[in-house]
Amino acid sequence: MMKLRKLLIAGLCLSVVSMPMLAEAQKKGGEILVGMYVGANSIDPHFSASYPTRTMLYPLYETLFTVGETGTPIPMLAEELAISADGLTYDFKLRQGVKFHNGKTMTAEDVKASLERYARFSPDRISFAPVTAIETPDPYRVVIRLKEVSPSFLDRLASPTSPTSIIPSEQASRELNKTDNIGTGPFRFGEWVPDSHMTLERFDGYSPNMKATGPDGFGGRKTVWADRVRLRFLPEASARVAALESGQVHFIEDVPQPSVKRLQGNAKIAIENLAAFQMPVVYLNHALAPTNNVGVRRAIQAALDMDEVMLAASGGVHKLNHAWVYDGNAFHNDGGKALYNINDAAKAKQILKDSGYKGEPIIFNVASIAWMQRVGVLVTEQLKAAGLNVELRSMDWPTLASMANGNAGWNMATSGFGSQPFVGAWSYQRLFVGEFNLARAVDDKVMEEAWSRFNNSLDVEKRKAAWRDIQTRSYDQVYVVKLGDMGMSHARSAQLKGFRAYAGATRLWDTWLD
Repeated sequence: MMKLRKLLIAGLCLSVVSMPMLAEAQKKGGEILVGMYVGANSIDPHFSASYPTRTMLYPLYETLFTVGETGTPIPMLAEELAISADGLTYDFKLRQGVKFHNGKTMTAEDVKASLERYARFSPDRISFAPVTAIETPDPYRVVIRLKEVSPSFLDRLASPTSPTSIIPSEQASRELNKTDNIGTGPFRFGEWVPDSHMTLERFDGYSPNMKATGPDGFGGRKTVWADRVRLRFLPEASARVAALESGQVHFIEDVPQPSVKRLQGNAKIAIENLAAFQMPVVYLNHALAPTNNVGVRRAIQAALDMDEVMLAASGGVHKLNHAWVYDGNAFHNDGGKALYNINDAAKAKQILKDSGYKGEPIIFNVASIAWMQRVGVLVTEQLKAAGLNVELRSMDWPTLASMANGNAGWNMATSGFGSQPFVGAWSYQRLFVGEFNLARAVDDKVMEEAWSRFNNSLDVEKRKAAWRDIQTRSYDQVYVVKLGDMGMSHARSAQLKGFRAYAGATRLWDTWLD
């Protein structure tokens, strides 16, 4: 198996599979204006973990490997990769002549320092737990040594979930949120005004991957045509739609379905659909009463009508699916299926009674994102009907995300998994186990043992069995309530050319204004 994996990677390094270049004539210049549905609470290159933050940061930063159009790892700043027969040594040869935005040439020392910083600060730093050493035998080679076999290590290294961004070594010594936003990406940093906007400027010193013929996922050969991009944070859906119709922006994310139907009749506007954008979820806090009581959590799980909730979330662009990966994924299984969409208020009331619940308030934090607001209201109504004392609290996304990283101030919180189902089962590890797990769960030996089996076997069938156990345990202990699978509609001005919707984030290179 390791030999086959090595041959596959070698093939990827020799020829990056790229999307064909469009026949339309590209035009240089201008400012692309984007209406985003939410901003971010941090733009540190090693602390991002959301779709909006990827949209903001992927134009600025690059990684050794990234993901292609289908989620498969492909080289970006690395040129070649050799993996030892025992699976414990990853030897990367770097592309030469790559420039940082400050003019410095990237070398192995920058990569080493960046990865070490990632291992200190990233929400996904558990991915580097098997790493024993990062070596730089010459200026354009980086060798990563592992203490144990990690079949998903390259997937983790390439993952956009929380990117292993490469920055100058002198920046890598800085503390969290103290870097100067210097990367190797096709855009350079302009300014960031939280709750307002972020600007990106074309980096004329950019070093594209010349082995590729065009863009591919987050990698391939990227070209920037616009002089700059302005990302405006417009959480109100009606404001985003109005801004597009009035020409104040060229592109908007997350268009409500009623607006989609109206905009389809406008010849100056095009709709771009993502069939499977994300999995809407509700986090449950195991560290704070009363949701520290598994009976209360199970009552919440039993009470919800996912048909109604998903209709409220998506306006109709959704699918009921209990699994933590999309249909067709090799790791899709029936673990926990019997506990999904129970939709039984009477059963929930009995579970509550048996749990000893005394009507204590349950704090439900809901982000001021349109679909989350709709979900929050309906979920609250359903839970109150089952006898739960839910207090709905609305707040902006950065505030909710910051609170959800701690144990206090919330029992439930809205969110959505975007990149996890796209890149694979392994990407849920930090969400379900470890110090950063979303449920704030501790000392769950059953979950830890299942993840150990998943991470340490080269046998695909054994990994699938471990993943089924992980999914089953997440339902049994109610780590996170999955609501379903939801698509998303974007809309763009006909003036914006070259745009292609992508599950990982909104891509801003290889687009231009006509």
